[in-house]
Amino acid sequence: MRVLIVDNEPGARRHLKAVLDAWDQIREIREAANSCEALHMLEKFKPQIIVMDARVTNNNGLNAIRRVKEKYQSFPIIVLSLNPLVKAEALAAGADTFVSKNDPPAKLWEALWVIMEERKRGSGKLRTQ
Repeated sequence: MRVLIVDNEPGARRHLKAVLDAWDQIREIREAANSCEALHMLEKFKPQIIVMDARVTNNNGLNAIRRVKEKYQSFPIIVLSLNPLVKAEALAAGADTFVSKNDPPAKLWEALWVIMEERKRGSGKLRTQ
């Protein structure tokens, strides 16, 4: 699985990359520091899943979600945030699921697994809790 991490905090990206590297289903991870970089990388890298902070710089994460879904509907997006109140906004913007940055890594792996399984089935219904 190819994953694109989008977060403006280098430390958060490093931490997230370490968490994802521990899962053997992940083949390749790329990083973007803002939504503009992320949008540029989508065509070249073609990630199977995007893991995005809800408040990335250069156009907040919620606007970036909308832009990605308008142009590339097939890219599932997992939104991360410390603020649980962002969940409803993120899902309304088109995110496929929400994971709190305070959740244990198993919660993120579970979200990735659900998305992978839904893609295998081709159901198109990726929204999860």
